[in-house]
Amino acid sequence: MGGLVRETFRAMVERVEHQFNDTDLVLSQWLTLRLIGSGRIACIGDVVREIGLESGSATRLVDQLENKKLLVRKRSTTDRRVVGIRLTEEGEAVVKSTQPRLVSF
Repeated sequence: MGGLVRETFRAMVERVEHQFNDTDLVLSQWLTLRLIGSGRIACIGDVVREIGLESGSATRLVDQLENKKLLVRKRSTTDRRVVGIRLTEEGEAVVKSTQPRLVSF
């Protein structure tokens, strides 16, 4: 049964990622942007919890999105260990323009 679930999940991810072929994003990047925009992700620790990535992978994902100018980091003024992340205007535009693709999917 577990093999069937994994196979089904992979097929679903492949079909969803197909919706982003004309963008420079993969599903985990888009989902991260979407969750930042909705307020569910505010720091890299949230990426780890919400997306289910290891800490190093979450940092690389945020690095990639920052390099694409889709998000920015901002260190907390009250706790220097905390680095917040938020969408740029370009990041907001990407989420807004790609959201209908998954709604219609």
